[in-house]
Amino acid sequence: MDIAQAATKDIAITIAAAQCTSVPLDVAANVLAQLRFVEAAADYSVQWLVFPELSLNIELERNLDSPNHEKLLAHESRTR
Repeated sequence: MDIAQAATKDIAITIAAAQCTSVPLDVAANVLAQLRFVEAAADYSVQWLVFPELSLNIELERNLDSPNHEKLLAHESRTR
C-alpha cells in the first residue's frame, strides 16, 4: 500500500487522557499510579493514553504551608 492509499483508508484509534493526583518528588509512587491507569485503559482497548506534563515528577507545590515545602526547597537546591 502506498502513501496515497494509506491516507484515504479509514483508521479508528481510541485515545484517552488520564488525570491523576501526583505525589511531589515521588516518581515511584507516580509510576505505580499511572500503571493503574494504563491497565484500566487497556480494559477499554485504548490505544493511546496521554498523561499531563510533569505528572511523574511534579515539583509545582510552592506553598509555604505545604508539608512538602522543606523537601522541595532541599531538592531544588541540590538540582541547581
